[in-house]
Amino acid sequence: MSNDAPDDALAFAATAAAPGETISPAARTFAGSPFSARVAELGRADVAFPPGLGEEPSAARGEDLVVRGVIAEGGMGRVLLAEQRSLFREVAVKVPRDPRAVEQVDALVREGAITGHLDHPGVPPIHLLGRTASGTPVLVMKRIVGERWTDLLAHEAPWTVVPTLPHDRLRAHLAVLMEVARTVHGAHLRGVLHLDLKPDNVLVGSLGEVYVVDWGIAEDVTKARSGRSFAGTPAYVAPEVVRAEALGVWTDVYLLGGLLHTILARGPRHVGDTVRQALERAARSEPVVYGADVPDELGRLANQATALDPAKRPASALAFRAALADFLEHVDSMALAREGEACLVSSSSAETSEASARERVKRLAEATFAFRSALARWSENPVAREGLASALRATMDLELSRENLVGARECAEAMDEVPAPLAERLVALEALLSGRAASDRELRRARRDADLGVGARARTWGLAVVAALAVATTIFGGGLEPLPEDAFETLAMGDALAIPVGLTVLAALAVVTVGRSLFGNAIGRRLLAVGAGAAVGLVAHRALVLSMGHRGAHVVAGDLLVGAAFAFGVAVFVTRRALVAVAFLVAGAVAVRFLPQYPTAVFNVSAVLAVVSAAYALRGATSEKSPRKDEIPNDGHMLER
Repeated sequence: MSNDAPDDALAFAATAAAPGETISPAARTFAGSPFSARVAELGRADVAFPPGLGEEPSAARGEDLVVRGVIAEGGMGRVLLAEQRSLFREVAVKVPRDPRAVEQVDALVREGAITGHLDHPGVPPIHLLGRTASGTPVLVMKRIVGERWTDLLAHEAPWTVVPTLPHDRLRAHLAVLMEVARTVHGAHLRGVLHLDLKPDNVLVGSLGEVYVVDWGIAEDVTKARSGRSFAGTPAYVAPEVVRAEALGVWTDVYLLGGLLHTILARGPRHVGDTVRQALERAARSEPVVYGADVPDELGRLANQATALDPAKRPASALAFRAALADFLEHVDSMALAREGEACLVSSSSAETSEASARERVKRLAEATFAFRSALARWSENPVAREGLASALRATMDLELSRENLVGARECAEAMDEVPAPLAERLVALEALLSGRAASDRELRRARRDADLGVGARARTWGLAVVAALAVATTIFGGGLEPLPEDAFETLAMGDALAIPVGLTVLAALAVVTVGRSLFGNAIGRRLLAVGAGAAVGLVAHRALVLSMGHRGAHVVAGDLLVGAAFAFGVAVFVTRRALVAVAFLVAGAVAVRFLPQYPTAVFNVSAVLAVVSAAYALRGATSEKSPRKDEIPNDGHMLER
């Protein structure tokens, strides 16, 4: 394959005014006949022209289209502004620059036929293709209020006409190019090649809509064979056009790459002082070395799309557009990654106080979110990948320092690979917190075992019943009356044991039937044991002293001292408040010495006071002898006291 421009292409160079102007071949055929020959078949278009626009001037006498002025002029034709009176709107009317030039007439009719065939949102709608009274073809189309892309590329002022485009100029131009690629792909689906894509042939409307215009040299993709006459713009043309080789979708893809080059380099792909130089450079189509201000990804895409070998270009206009969309996603991804890096840097400069630790957690969370958002847009973003790994490592290190096991585990699960030092610290923290958890469980169990609130209600009611029985015995059993001196001398053992044994049996039955909550914890069970021991001790004491022949008030005094001994045990091992009950019982024992004729009354009064004070002492507080947290070692075992 030769990289030199063929002679017929260079022959066009001598006739072209500038490298940026479109070179059109002689009249083409469509359906077997020249387009210019079809003018006579076109319908009549009622157009009134003012003087100086190539037609015989005529006053508006019922014509629907009244020309008001010139919108633009080119080498092949003019675009006029006209009023369509029937629909109260302005339209654009395109006419040949020279109605006698066959190639200009052919291009106009051809453009109308092809543009109407495309019927795409990116192609200006065609309202009418007709001829004037003098036979001049006219193409009536939508009037687009906006700017040519050429002006937007070259000047700042026209941007005020299209405020809907992004403020970032590169992003705005890429958005326009993506719409051009979408339109070109739609044309390819309809079997049409544009073959003259350049900024002059792209219009941007005031609402941001993008139109591809000037389809005058477009070609049916099935007829784009090699050996055809040269047609195109030398500054943008594809090498296969210059070398008269087969054309196809790849040719328009090349032109899209040339538009991307224009955005990046602020000039056409094939720069030359003459058309001949531009065509020679187009035939070679050498890769471009872009400056440092051009994103590498866009530079690679521009060179790929304008590769000399069509097989190396993107497969379609849609694939080219997808590559641009990927770049924009990558740009957004990189912006998010930079935000994440800023948060990561600020987190590492924070102080070590608790407030600063919370601030570090916040900044690291922001960094992690930014990096993950960046990767959601571009999963291969190297900056975001490394940044996320760094953020997770820093977060895990901080969470380990704060002993936040849940947070540290979440970081570890999110990492592809946990660094060995962090993994070791995680295992150590798990072991530490596991030991603490066991210690806490043991402490809670020990505290519950020492909680007097468990079973307090049942215990209070039980003591109240004992007190009530004592009061009833005193009142109704003659306890308030003085006893004769020999009362105990004649008292049988059975009678002496009847009351304590009966009370013990009743208390045992009550505990078994309704006092189940008294067994709810260790302190409750111990108190029951103390109560049972006191009852058994009282019965055993009476039986023993009576069997030894002792009689008199000293039996009652001994009973009270037995109770005082058990109450003292409660005071020592449960709560010091039980000393009040001890005092009442000891006082009762002493009182019997001075009131021997009222032993029952003294016993019952002392017992009632002791029971009431015991109920108060055991009213639901935690035992004073319950373990403290510092008494529980980290391995979860109670220290021996």
